[in-house]
Amino acid sequence: MQITKVSFTRKYNLGGYESCDISMEAQIGEKDNPLEVITILSDNIEMEYIALQQKKQPPKEPFKSPMEAANNAQRERETIAKTEKPADPMIKVRSLFPEAIENRLDFTWANQGKEILIKPKEFLGTELFAQVHKTITANKGTYISAGRDSHWTVPI
Repeated sequence: MQITKVSFTRKYNLGGYESCDISMEAQIGEKDNPLEVITILSDNIEMEYIALQQKKQPPKEPFKSPMEAANNAQRERETIAKTEKPADPMIKVRSLFPEAIENRLDFTWANQGKEILIKPKEFLGTELFAQVHKTITANKGTYISAGRDSHWTVPI
């Protein structure tokens, strides 16, 4: 699959309402599954829309550099390890992230308490997504790509 055209149109309607048209065209090969291509294009359009919405709103707090955030997370893990290891797996998984990142994630129990499901509350951006993904996979977690329902799971 090769994306051949991307277009974006912003319209201001009567009454001050705004609407956006985002479209993509792709050239697919014989080996490409059209349903998979549609899903990929749909996900890309959704991410473009989310990115546009994020540009409208100022960030809640400034992002730290990935290195600084990783160092802070390491210090927090060391502090927890020195004091007392948390018995609650949810607290343990939450403690893997600095507070600024933890606040952007939603943690819930799943699979009858056998794993923790982690979903972003908002668009994370490339750097933050990569940092979260690296942290979770380093702790035996996996990422499930499912459009709006994409999430990570960490086994207990």
